Amino acid sequence: MKNKILICGATGFVGSNILREYDNSKNIIYATYFKTKPKYKSKNIIWKKADLTKKADVKKIMTKYDIVFQCAAFTSGVEEMSKNPFLFITDNIIMNSLILQEAIHNKIGHFIFLSCTVMYPHSNKQLKENDLDHKKEIHPNYAGIAKLKLYIESLCEFYSKNSNTKFSVLRHSNLYGPFDKFFSNKSHFMAAIISRIIKLKKNEKLEVWGSGYEKRDFLHIDDFLKALKMIIKKQTSNFEILNVCFGKQYSIREIINKLIKKKILTNQTVFLKDKPTINVNILVSNSKIKKVIGWKPSTKIEDSILKTFDWVKANYK
Repeated sequence: MKNKILICGATGFVGSNILREYDNSKNIIYATYFKTKPKYKSKNIIWKKADLTKKADVKKIMTKYDIVFQCAAFTSGVEEMSKNPFLFITDNIIMNSLILQEAIHNKIGHFIFLSCTVMYPHSNKQLKENDLDHKKEIHPNYAGIAKLKLYIESLCEFYSKNSNTKFSVLRHSNLYGPFDKFFSNKSHFMAAIISRIIKLKKNEKLEVWGSGYEKRDFLHIDDFLKALKMIIKKQTSNFEILNVCFGKQYSIREIINKLIKKKILTNQTVFLKDKPTINVNILVSNSKIKKVIGWKPSTKIEDSILKTFDWVKANYK
């Protein structure tokens, strides 16, 4: 029997990767898009244009599904978040509230919500899911999106207690890989740095915003997709919050050195300390997903960065 799957936001970075991962004869996929027109075609995919902030549109696309991946989101880059930290909050609240309401009404089998790790405070020790202290201050640039994600997480938990739908809330770290927002002002660090390197001229310096000592947890999308498959197969409880992360921090300078080591970067690097950056180190633990699901990351960061770089060069002319 074929699985009926809905991917909300299927032309975005994570949505695009999930779509290609599940595009096979075992699945019938319904995929939504809004402004970005789909380029990927397959007999297993039924594309639906929808403004997910509109109740009528959500009702049209949300019927009975075995699995729903909620990847749709209004997002921004570091510069936009620094200037306007409450950007997109209202639209994201409306969209997720409508999607969840219709998911429960249509008795969805498994609802997977992509959260993030920005609600965790600055830390140099690994933080588990239940280490989240709501009394600790969230970085001002993250506060809006963090509180938004926590609100949606609480809705998922509420609905899990009042329905038969299974919920997985995935607090993923900084994902990177194919189909990311390359050559965009909304790029996060890994996509932005690869884009800038490709555009560099021979004697041009690579400009990196911030001091370079900011630390992040980076996870390749292939590892994330493996986690998704294992969660769908192995989660037994009706509700789980799971950190999906590499479990180790790397500073921006360390990443730059890895780019140099792999000969991806040969130009001189200049760190612009006066440019917008979010100076917070978030280190989270993946011990729970290892124990409950049996997943752990397997991709070496040096190899996966090179793989991503080669993919971008092959797919962007």
